[in-house]
Amino acid sequence: MYEGDHVPTRPNFRAFLLRRAEESQTLGRLLRVLDVGVGTGDQWLGLLRTGKIDFHATSLTAVGMRIDIMKYTVTCTAAGLHRKFPPDYFDLVVAHYGTHYTQKSGLENILWVAKPGGSILVTGEGNMPPIASPENFGLFYRILNSDTYKAERKEDCWFYMLRKEFRSLE
Repeated sequence: MYEGDHVPTRPNFRAFLLRRAEESQTLGRLLRVLDVGVGTGDQWLGLLRTGKIDFHATSLTAVGMRIDIMKYTVTCTAAGLHRKFPPDYFDLVVAHYGTHYTQKSGLENILWVAKPGGSILVTGEGNMPPIASPENFGLFYRILNSDTYKAERKEDCWFYMLRKEFRSLE
């Protein structure tokens, strides 16, 4: 987000992530996280140093990306996640403007790679994708939170927080 952006319904990401990581540690494992469209990766550097997350990322380019983040990153669009990652793999999937005009197929692929019970935090630009369609909503995921807002230097923006309900291959 840009300085000055305020989205009142968006959770405190760092606190949310650390809480989820601690929950995973009580189960004897690391929290497996995917950032779709990681950008520079600056937001992850401190969190990676905690040793509490198994981090993965995608990007369309390494330009501007932190060298420390490159080793965790594969080149992939949101719509191509199913080609790079197995189904039901991640505890948390984050896409902060990472679907790049592939909202429908990007969200489908994000749901594919998220574990049942996994959290999904997605922001995007333009029209909010109609993910609450009758054939999907409540069957594969729950919408825990959503919002639309105006971000500095961007058109209308949207936010979804979802929880995946069932395995991808059922």
